[in-house]
Amino acid sequence: MLKKRFIWFVMIMLGMGLFITSCGSSSDNKKLAPNSVQGKTYQMLVTSGTPPLANTGTAAIVFAADGNYIVTGDANIANDQGTYTYNRVTNDSGEVILTSTQIPGLQINYAFVFTQEGTGNFTGTLASDPAVTQQGTFTEL
Repeated sequence: MLKKRFIWFVMIMLGMGLFITSCGSSSDNKKLAPNSVQGKTYQMLVTSGTPPLANTGTAAIVFAADGNYIVTGDANIANDQGTYTYNRVTNDSGEVILTSTQIPGLQINYAFVFTQEGTGNFTGTLASDPAVTQQGTFTEL
């Protein structure tokens, strides 16, 4: 009888332990992607790309509150400016659409996947030719 009670006690404690750990906070529930990028600056490190997009280099992109952006690139990435839209897609991803006012017809759609708060990976796709892509990492400055 005592052995039976001990076994039940152990099973209840294990069940409570599983319940408590499953109810804890999880990175899946964290909202890593911001609701907005207005007023934020990101450092972009390009690790691969298809011409005419850069395949290497770094750039800072400033997202102004008025819907405009400014890119300041290194020797591999051209400076640019224009307008942007941002949409949070999931708790850990967002989409940025850049429309250049410097290069007629240039629009790049960026998928941002946040792996931690303020940092993650991106894939850019040229709107006029989805076969032209660019990948890398980003960090909020």
